[in-house]
Amino acid sequence: MGMVELRYRNKWGEICDQDWDIKGARVVCRTLGYPDAIRYTFGDWFGRGTGFFWLNKVRCDGTEDSLELCARSNWGDVKCRSSQVAGVPVAVRLRSGVQTWEGRVEVRRSYGDDIERWGSVCDDGFGLVEGNVVCRSLGYGTARRVFHDAWYGQSTGKVYMDDVECSGKEKDISECQHKMEWQGNCNHFEDVSLICNAPKLFGHKMRLAGGYNRFEGRVEIFMNNRWGTVCGDTWEMDEATVVCRQQGVGFAKEAVTDWFGRGTGYFWLDDLKCNGTEDSLDECPRKPWGETNCQAKNMAGVVCKQHEKDLIIKPKTRGVS
Repeated sequence: MGMVELRYRNKWGEICDQDWDIKGARVVCRTLGYPDAIRYTFGDWFGRGTGFFWLNKVRCDGTEDSLELCARSNWGDVKCRSSQVAGVPVAVRLRSGVQTWEGRVEVRRSYGDDIERWGSVCDDGFGLVEGNVVCRSLGYGTARRVFHDAWYGQSTGKVYMDDVECSGKEKDISECQHKMEWQGNCNHFEDVSLICNAPKLFGHKMRLAGGYNRFEGRVEIFMNNRWGTVCGDTWEMDEATVVCRQQGVGFAKEAVTDWFGRGTGYFWLDDLKCNGTEDSLDECPRKPWGETNCQAKNMAGVVCKQHEKDLIIKPKTRGVS
């Protein structure tokens, strides 16, 4: 991510943020090889630029191939303060970790065909300073640990960034000095990974009870000095996914009800409606704590698995070339 700068007549200049919106950001991202924008910025979010502006009042519909095709001012016909600079972000994610705050660092690219492609970041020179930038941009705290040598497995895409060097003040990894994929000499066995210092996400104890191992069981929560269960009325894979993530035992394999016994018979949560991206059940839409009309036999349970495949290769059928 960063402030948008244009080179025209051998001179770099910014875009004024008047009328700047997500549609203009989408055009910029597509021009630069990204499939889409996730948000846009204005003001001096990325600091103040040169103070020279090329464009103002850019109004795109989001489908243009370049900003030049959008409704806008004439080149250089701009009256704008140096603090009014348009900006756009670049996507980053952590992949193949059990928790959402750990995994292989990947960034997003596209090549003008609107197909989203993710690639990895090389571990050359990548340390805690660079890890802090990634974790902060994802909404977590600082980096707890950085792993080299494809600790969380190798990416299937290209190595998009090499020799990343950050000062620690950047808001996104794309602001750090780095080499692009055609400039670096990195292979996937050098993919960098990290673990972020995530904040405490759930103020109550949780356990999986009645199972044969720590990866399965009836979902129980300890609150107000009492263990209680979760109602299975709306219990599906999205809710099970959140539990497995919250417990740190991998990925959801099955969402079940009344498989692991009936527990205490007291329910803490009912009518959960998660989307599967939450970090704890407390973040899911639900009834208030202890407000339930659930039957004792309808207790939510999960079966988790430690690993989830990133890539599934379909084998060839015999006799077919």
